[in-house]
Amino acid sequence: MRHNRVLLANAIVLLPVLVPTVLAILTVARYPDAGRDIFLIMMEQVYLKAMAPLLALFFGCMLVGEDVEMDTMAYVQTRPVPRSAWVLGRFASYLVVSLGMLLGSEVLMYLACSGLGGIDMTAKHLLFALRYAGATAMAVVGYGALCALLGALVRWPVVVGVVFLFGWQRLANLVPGLVDFLTIEKYLTALLPAMAVSRKAAMIRTSLVSFNKQEMLISGPRALITLGCITLALLCLTVYVVRRREYASGRAVGS
Repeated sequence: MRHNRVLLANAIVLLPVLVPTVLAILTVARYPDAGRDIFLIMMEQVYLKAMAPLLALFFGCMLVGEDVEMDTMAYVQTRPVPRSAWVLGRFASYLVVSLGMLLGSEVLMYLACSGLGGIDMTAKHLLFALRYAGATAMAVVGYGALCALLGALVRWPVVVGVVFLFGWQRLANLVPGLVDFLTIEKYLTALLPAMAVSRKAAMIRTSLVSFNKQEMLISGPRALITLGCITLALLCLTVYVVRRREYASGRAVGS
């Protein structure tokens, strides 16, 4: 089951690479910034906002949730292993697998986009791409910690995770005020290069009036520190839940 999940996730993560690859093969004319524009759109809209959350849902929710779902958590808790070490070990494994998939796909995306022009192997462009890779890596870390907590806390972590990652975060970016500071995406966006692409302010439309939401900016270093604190807090909460929650199953009590 785990093997099939890894193969499926790997296939999904590699799908975006087909876009610039097909364009590079089929397009006769070359446009000055075609490769750069496609790379930026893919990194921001696909990898950061779609692939990183999906990997967290695929693997992060199962770090603890898999044992809960299979009713084996009671046996895990009887092992002479500290709960913190068990949770952190699984989280480290999740990072190795997920970051390997995501960063590998991003390298292929960069190479494919370089064939379309506007982006090459110079130090300037490589550092630019590394900043995007760092932002998506932090997305895997932050979303993974959240999904690990959901797996330890609720019965259907994937459903709750979808509601938060693809529902609440999108809604919070539209609601006026500071609600978007309660999302992980807010801090991830702050890590991206400034004005890399034209990021439009969220437009709120009603039957009477339409207006742009006012964006409250946060600096990159502060966003990085905040993400680190959020991740640490979520992992600590996960360890606490695993230590305190009663996971005894019907099989564990002999019924």
